[in-house]
Amino acid sequence: MQLDINGQVQPRAQAQALRDAVAQRSASGECSITLEDADGSFLQAFARPGEHFRLTAQAQGTFGDGLSVLRADEALAALLDYLDGGSIWREAIAWRGAAQPMAGEAPGLAPGATQAADVPGGQDVTDWIAAAGEELRAAKEGRALAQAPGAMSPLTLAATLALLALFGWGVWRLWVGLHARAQVLPWPWDAGAGLAIGVVALAVTLVCVLGLLGRGWQLRRMARWQAVPGQIEQAQAATAADEGIANFQYDLRAQLRYRFEWQGRKRHGSRIALGPQGGGLDTTNTLLRYPVGRVVTVYVNPQDPQQTVLELDSPTRGLGDALWLLLGVWGLAWIFAALWRSGGQWLQGHPAWLAQAREPRLAALAGAMGLLTLLIVLAGWVRRQRAARWPATAGTVSFSGVRSDIEHVGNSRSTVYQARVEYRYEVGGQHYTGRQLGLTPEGRYDQRTAEARAARYPQGKAVQVRYNPQEPGQAYVETGSLWILGAMLLAALALCGFAAYQAGLV
Repeated sequence: MQLDINGQVQPRAQAQALRDAVAQRSASGECSITLEDADGSFLQAFARPGEHFRLTAQAQGTFGDGLSVLRADEALAALLDYLDGGSIWREAIAWRGAAQPMAGEAPGLAPGATQAADVPGGQDVTDWIAAAGEELRAAKEGRALAQAPGAMSPLTLAATLALLALFGWGVWRLWVGLHARAQVLPWPWDAGAGLAIGVVALAVTLVCVLGLLGRGWQLRRMARWQAVPGQIEQAQAATAADEGIANFQYDLRAQLRYRFEWQGRKRHGSRIALGPQGGGLDTTNTLLRYPVGRVVTVYVNPQDPQQTVLELDSPTRGLGDALWLLLGVWGLAWIFAALWRSGGQWLQGHPAWLAQAREPRLAALAGAMGLLTLLIVLAGWVRRQRAARWPATAGTVSFSGVRSDIEHVGNSRSTVYQARVEYRYEVGGQHYTGRQLGLTPEGRYDQRTAEARAARYPQGKAVQVRYNPQEPGQAYVETGSLWILGAMLLAALALCGFAAYQAGLV
């Protein structure tokens, strides 16, 4: 088996060479590590600058991509397992059109399964329709359609598109019907923008109801899953290695890995429950429930053993959250509609203090925006002062690099860069991984600035981590500057001054 490291080929792959390649990865360049057999089968771990590794594999003519993005230690473990002739690495691959093959055997289908297209729906609309029809026939006959683990089936995709089209048509018909009978609706929904806001609230309500119905249907199917014994192998609080995380403050999740046996074959799983796992205290509590070595019950989908969970959700779970969401949506909708309907009339009926007003409506709008911005600045300042009193612990930088992205502004495009740093720390005997350098999201810079910022945190550097004692997953390593709060304060003062001018007060 040969080893290719960034184009440099070694005829005989060795484990130490793999370890050195991962350990010596450049923080500013691409990294490609490929193990290739004589028959053309290979496993490749590839990483762009500032990102983690992605896997690509070929085994006996079957291609596959990684199910998720892997950190350096996870990618190294997969490469070492491949080098040793193991089969665990195969569970990290989404095999296209076939069940993942065992070591030494050709890719094949699960018993009673039917092979699907390479991707859901094939290469064009005709193939997609044919794949959906084949899946429907297989379901009627009690067979499963083999596909890449975690991929959306053609029939599910077709049903989703149909529901979206039906939903859009229903919202349009709802608007037309209510608009024709607006006079019978209660205030403030009985005219104009108030009616439009009410229709939006109705659409959100419909989405929640459909979501609850879909979840109930899925729970009924999960009730037929089979329970088998398993054991927790790994448990940590960390961010997903994928780069698409939007919520920088609560991106830590409980990440588990458990093993179990299904039909005489050892397998692994990571999913805890049907719904997403929350951050904060939920992460800590989940890790306390599932320590390493604990024997657990694993629920397995008999038609697709890749689908496993540790917890079967209660039918009423999430119902309270949905009701509070709807209550909030309708409350905000009523406030906005009432302000829109009565705001102008109120301003016109109070000329005593607005006798010299230049533009009352503009004054009210700018004043409201200025006061809201001031509240945001005050909340940010209070949060900063509280965070400064958080306890500190020792941490170590585990990843450092610079990621580049293409930014489109109108017809022009430019490349922006962002420092990507991860650090590990321990609180109460539990290990955590953080990605938040400061109390605000990491900014985008030019290449030199981003590289200089990442260079301040080389891999292995010891750092002082301040963490929220109520939510240890929320942490930072530097206080950062006050320029964002300062800029927002200036904007708030400018809006308030503009409002005073339009109101004739100055």
